[in-house]
Formats: sequence, structure tokens, C-alpha cells
Amino acid sequence: MKKLLYIAVVLLMAAFAFAEGFDDFKQGMDSGFKDEKSSFDTYKSELEKEFAEYKKIAEAEYTAYRNEILSFWKEAEMSSPTKWVEYTDGLKQKKVVDFENGTWRLEVIGKDYEQAEKDLDALMKDMLGVDRATAFERDVPARKTDEKAREQLKNIATGTVGGESVIGSAVIGKENPTKKDIDNAASQLKETAEVKTEPSKTGEMIFVMQGKLPSETYKKKAEELKPSVLKYAEEFKIQPSLVYAVIQTESAFNPMAQSHIPAYGLMQIVPTSAGKDVAQMLMGKPLILTPSYLFNADNNVRAGTAYIHILYYRYLKAVNHPVSRFYCSVAAYNTGAGNVASAFNGRSAGKNRYNVTAAAGIINSMEPNAVYEYLRAKLEYDEARRYIVKVTGAMPSYRYFD
Repeated sequence: MKKLLYIAVVLLMAAFAFAEGFDDFKQGMDSGFKDEKSSFDTYKSELEKEFAEYKKIAEAEYTAYRNEILSFWKEAEMSSPTKWVEYTDGLKQKKVVDFENGTWRLEVIGKDYEQAEKDLDALMKDMLGVDRATAFERDVPARKTDEKAREQLKNIATGTVGGESVIGSAVIGKENPTKKDIDNAASQLKETAEVKTEPSKTGEMIFVMQGKLPSETYKKKAEELKPSVLKYAEEFKIQPSLVYAVIQTESAFNPMAQSHIPAYGLMQIVPTSAGKDVAQMLMGKPLILTPSYLFNADNNVRAGTAYIHILYYRYLKAVNHPVSRFYCSVAAYNTGAGNVASAFNGRSAGKNRYNVTAAAGIINSMEPNAVYEYLRAKLEYDEARRYIVKVTGAMPSYRYFD
């Protein structure tokens, strides 16, 4: 009896010990979860602050450079998604390549016609010979934004801008043209060029030379991207023709494409929106993709193609028909999945307006052609309505890559 009582006491004490140990364990686990959640919340809060700070840096550098340009020029012509604009010689010389319209323009502020002729000739050869790394170094707002992001922010992804040609390789037909190649190409461009003069803001003259790029330039720019496009289209299960159509629509194959949003590179990735999602997918956590990362052509095509994947296979997966989902994904690349949902849900949906799942119920009741026409008519922003037409219209030109 005493033995049984002893065993009972031991078991009872063990039970109390187990209960106490379990409570400690549970408390420790709860504490661990709380610590982990607290750590995540802290990271998220820090990241949001850094995204806001990054945008301030980019806007400040853009504005400061624009004001510097206005010291010499009547208008501050800046690089855009489809135009590469570069100033040299203390902002008194300018080159502009319009990738979308296939034109080039060189401008020099000066007084002497003979010297201006030499300067324009040198500027032409520089336009044909400059590589992307050099162009990035000369791009004051983008370079300074990158430098300040490295100095002031922690959650960033940087890169190395490649040494590929900006435009010369497509004009000349060689990635590494010789001096003779550049001289010959410059002579050919000048044969059909228009030359004129204009008064400058400083009281001097502006000497202008402008002309057309060879007709095959566009096609050659597309061919240069073939390795990256095919590689990432396969990796992310996206049609190469769609990737090409997005590049054409976003930047017209301008490798130095940028806007003050800010967005950078061939597929115009916005670091503070699409860039977050892409970094989460490719790097395991949301990071700020800096200009040096996005001006690397391979990085940019990878990021843009990954974003199409995210839209099609994740955010819009509730849309059943693949063609309807394709149309919605194209529109979302420009305006966001929430705005696509809003077009179908309408303002009357209130808080549910941007709910993709709710919109999918409506979309799934429609034929794909009706979805396309609806997006063309009902997307809130005119740019987005035009965008879906441009991308789908460009795809047939690149079907041979599929």
C-alpha cells in the first residue's frame, strides 16, 4: 500500500512537473512567436520608411539636376522611358536618342561655327561609342540616387551596369565596334542629317544636328536581348513574345529608360511597387532595387518577367480562363492588380472595390473577348486603356521567339 502510495505521489509530482514544464515551454513558444512577429513588424516598418526615403532621394536628385539644366537651356529635356538624353561638357552639350521614333539629335551651345562643327562630330562619335556603364556614370540623378541609397539605406539590392553599347551596336551591327566602324557610321548618319542653329538662353548659339536612325535599329535592339528574354521567359513560364511586347511598350528597347516616378530600365520596374514583389520572389524578402541593379539589362528582364509571373500565377490566379487572365495581367503590369479589380467591381463596391477575388467572380462569367473590351473601356486611367492595346498589338511581331 505504501509502495502504491509512493508511486502515486511520484506520478503526481511528475505530472505537476510536466504541466509546469509544458507551461514554460508554451510560454517560451508564445514568446518566440511574439518575438518573431515583433521582429517582422519592425522590419516591415523600417522597410516602409526606407522606401519613402528612397523616393525622396530620387525626386530630390531629379529636381536638382533639372534646375541645373535650366541654367543653360530653355527647357530641361530629361531622359524618359523611350528617350535617352545625356548632357556633357558642363551641361553645354546634349545628345538625344528617341528609340520609339527612331531619331537622334545633337546640340552644342557655343559661338564659333567651326568649333561647333568639331564638337558635333565628336558628340556623334561619342553617341555611337558610349557604353551603358559610362552612360550611367554620366547620368547625374540616377547615379547620385544610387550612391545615396548605398550610403543611407540598408534594405537595397545593387548591381553592376554592363559595358554593352547604348545605341551604337544596333546602328553599326557590332557590339564592340572599332574606331573605324564608328567613323564610318558617323559619316553615314551625317549624310542625311539636318543642321540648324537657334538662339540659346545664355546669349550664345545652339548648333543642332539631327536625323534618323537606320531602319533596322529597332530589330537589332530586340535581337540583343534574345538570350535574357528566352532564358527568363522559360524560367517564369511566360511567352517570349509577351516579354518583348512589354519591353517595346515600356521603353522601346531604350536600355537607359527612366521616369521620375521613379522607374528604371527596359521593363520600367518601379522600385517602390513592383520592385518589392519581385525582390520578395527572387531574393526572399522585399528590397529596394536601385538604378544600378535595374540598368543591368539582364537583371531588368529577369525582374520584369518575374513580375508578369507574379501577376498571372499569383495575384490573378482566381481568373479561370487563361486568355482572360492574360488580358488582366497585361493591364495589371501597367496599373496594378487592384486597379484591374476596381474596373470590374466598380466604385459602388466600397471597401471591396480593389478585391481581386470578388472581381474574378465577375470576370469568370465573361468571355475573354468581352474581358478585353471591358478593360479597354473601363480601366480608370487612359494610359492603362491604351497600354493593353499596345502590348497585345505588339506581340505578333515577336511570335517567332515563342
